[in-house]
Parts: sequence; C-alpha cells; structure tokens
Amino acid sequence: MNPVKQKGRQDLPSVAILVDDLAMWVVSGLQPTGIQRVVLALLETAYERPDIRCWLAVSFGGLTHDDRLRLLEVRRESVRGQAQGQQRTGRQRLLGLSGRILRRVPMPPRVRLFARHTYARLALSVGGIRTERRPGGDLPDLLLLPGVFWSGGAASRAVRLATQGVRTRMIVYDLFPIQFPDWVVPEFTREFTEALDAIVPIADRIVTLSAQVADLVAGRYPEVSSRVSVGVPTLKAHAPSILAQGTETEPPAPVLGPFLFALSTVEPRKNHRVILDAWRLARRDPRLSEAWLVIAGRHGWKTDDIEAEIARDA
Repeated sequence: MNPVKQKGRQDLPSVAILVDDLAMWVVSGLQPTGIQRVVLALLETAYERPDIRCWLAVSFGGLTHDDRLRLLEVRRESVRGQAQGQQRTGRQRLLGLSGRILRRVPMPPRVRLFARHTYARLALSVGGIRTERRPGGDLPDLLLLPGVFWSGGAASRAVRLATQGVRTRMIVYDLFPIQFPDWVVPEFTREFTEALDAIVPIADRIVTLSAQVADLVAGRYPEVSSRVSVGVPTLKAHAPSILAQGTETEPPAPVLGPFLFALSTVEPRKNHRVILDAWRLARRDPRLSEAWLVIAGRHGWKTDDIEAEIARDA
C-alpha cells in the first residue's frame, strides 16, 4: 500500500490556496474569470492528491499591527458557478454598483482598506459562499497565491503570514500592468506593482506560465531569479472540472462556413488588432477566402476602440 495514504489527513502538509478576490466573482454573477478558473482547476487537482491536505482560503483582519489576522476555509460545496446565461440577482447588481461607487470616492488609504475588508465580507454573504474557522487557528505549511495577489490587502497579509513561518508561493501570469501602464487604469498599476514588490522577496518559488514571463520576472528581481520556474499546463488541465457541475451551457451560435477562433478577454493587451490583421491576410489565400473570424471573450479594460474596429469588420 502507498504509505502516504496510511497517514491521517491531519498529518499531511497543509496547503492553503488564497482567493481574496471572491468578491469579483460574486459581482460577475458567479461566472469565474480566467484566473479564477485556473484556481478552481488547481483546487480540484489538489483535492485528489493523497500527499497534501489542500483547502481554499480567504483572509480577514490584519489591517493594523494589533489586528489579528485570520484565515478562513471556504466550504468546497459553496463554490459553484451559475448556469451560463443566468441573470445576476438584484443583490449581486447592487453589490457591483456599491463597489464602483467605493472605487470613485476619495478616501485615505487606511479607510479604503477597511472599506474593502467590509465589502469582501458582504460579497461572501451575497454569493452564498460559506466559510469556517480552521481548528485552533490552524496555519498552513504552504500558502499559494494563484493570482490577484494585489486584491484587498492580500499582499500585506501574505507578508504577515510569512513572518509567522508560513512558506509562500505565487503564480505570475504577466507583467503587463508594469510594462504597459497605459493599458490599464492607473490605480491598478500602482497596486499591482506594490503587491508584487512585497511578495516576490518572501516567496520560496515564483511560478510563471511561460518562459517569456519568467525572464521578465527574473530581470526585474535578479536576486530571486533562481526561485523563478515555468509551469506549463497540459491538456488535462482543460478537462471537465467542478465548474461544469450543475452548469447548463447554451448551444453555440451558428457560424456559416470555416472560421478562425480567438479566445481571450477583449482589451488592448490581448492585441486583437494583430489578430484582425492576420485574419485579413489569411483571407487572401483562396482556401480561407470565406473564413470567418470568431472572437470569444469578456469585455475588458479600454475596449471601445478595438470593439468598434471589430464591429466595422462585421
């Protein structure tokens, strides 16, 4: 028998996946974003491993030096996406409106942090996402930051946990907010940069999904270049997952004839202008003269110009 399986679950290394961006999920109508889908797939894989004890975590408190930091476990069964096409509830729409108002109201940094803290708690209630305290304030052996590490003070909490001996690991998808600050809102560039600068020095490993991003991270933080590694998902990562449970999908819209397919959030950093140019060039080939271009993705930041160009090409 596998000796690991003979252990009690409590004896296994504890891994907490920190998801302090659940408010964003609730506001979207429980339709997870790209990063959130990665997180849920990671969680599903981790639950199946016999050598670790994995749990989804949110953090609260730690807003001041004397404020106690708490990690709460998110109940696995409460993290489910709504059916495709299902309308947001009135409470979800009101929550989204409140968040937009809060972002626009000027307030001191400390007050904004408390406001975000309260907003995050309210979002969990609105989304029906249930949490529970870990036994005896159980801290994990490893804290994984799988994305949105700049959200709601997550960086300062991660640093605080690191000072208590919790190993920290993070995933970095890209450095676009730093490379191209004009492609995102100014506040995001500042928060992203400050959080990255705080977490990278304490992380025992920084995982990227491409060699290009790994080189960028190592170039910006040469002192930790040995801790940067590339993890490329396999096709297995795209197998049906917990996202599909209890979720009905709409039949695909008909496309008459062959088509080229582009899947990504529609925003400048995804470079849809190059995709449009490539499609126009491809149609010069007689074999693709009737090919459509199908673009599937959410509306992102600063999309008006590129979406107008897409519309002109019909």
